[in-house]
Amino acid sequence: SDDLTNAAWSKSGATVAGGVSDPFGGAAAQTVTATAANAYIAQFQAASGANYVSSMWVRRRSGSGAIKLSNPAHTGVTTLTLSSSWQRFAVSGAPSGADYVNSLLILTTSGDAVDVYGPQLEQSLASTPGPYFQTLATDYCGGPWITAAGALVNPQTYTISNGAVTFAAAPASGAALAW
Repeated sequence: SDDLTNAAWSKSGATVAGGVSDPFGGAAAQTVTATAANAYIAQFQAASGANYVSSMWVRRRSGSGAIKLSNPAHTGVTTLTLSSSWQRFAVSGAPSGADYVNSLLILTTSGDAVDVYGPQLEQSLASTPGPYFQTLATDYCGGPWITAAGALVNPQTYTISNGAVTFAAAPASGAALAW
């Protein structure tokens, strides 16, 4: 789930509030506030492959302490260089004997706050993230899929026949499409 308030996300020394403007003009982002030093949010999943990529959009809301993103194997962290603008960060890694991988964001300073959107953990041969797939209460499985401006397009709003895509309503002007 990309809902950080969902029980699938562990939290330690952190609170989460929703309804924050996201990078695509919606209100699906969430603010994570550290209530203690080295606060974190994390989601762990069973590992079944060689390499994973963890990604999420992050921007600084307040504070100046270090914000870190753990690689999926939990064998190292990357300190993020944040501003008040949205940026998508990604880290990759192969499970080293562990049977799990994770998405783990650490706020080192109590009182700091960041906005987070679209956390995604994916098995991949590449070290860069694929298109973002929004998940709600369950994992997304299936296809074909189309993304517009990096977000999954609702499959009920288009049809694919003989290789041609027909949208119920035209995508936003200038939106980058991928499939």
